[in-house]
Amino acid sequence: MKLDPPLERVYAPILEALHGVEEEIRSRLASLSLPLPQFLSRGKRLRPAAVLFTARVYDGANKAAITLAAAIELIHASSLIHDDVIDEAKIRREELALNIRFNNTVAVLAGDYIFAEALLAVTELKNPEVTHRIVQTVKDMVRGEMLEEIL
Repeated sequence: MKLDPPLERVYAPILEALHGVEEEIRSRLASLSLPLPQFLSRGKRLRPAAVLFTARVYDGANKAAITLAAAIELIHASSLIHDDVIDEAKIRREELALNIRFNNTVAVLAGDYIFAEALLAVTELKNPEVTHRIVQTVKDMVRGEMLEEIL
């Protein structure tokens, strides 16, 4: 993971845990035969950083916080892949979008796979309230996308 120097300074207190998030993402996507880890290794990692900074207030950036941060980033990545299909996007982060690089079917299935990995990670936390909130948030995201399409 490469961060701009100003962002690296801001993330300094959580940088080790953020590297743990990157490893968690790579590990969870290792069995998928697409170049997704490279695609996913870009970005500011704002969502995982927010989780990790919040975790510092409570129990610290422990394994559960790293897993949750990775899950949230995977949900975000999945939604970007699906958005690219819906929007017929050609480029994602200066590379060909998956729907162009392969096709819509492969892109949708890859997005679904990443989403399933995220949900699996959340269930591994064995916290029904966190699981419920994550699933409710995804439901709200999908509903919002549907409303955007039909309105």
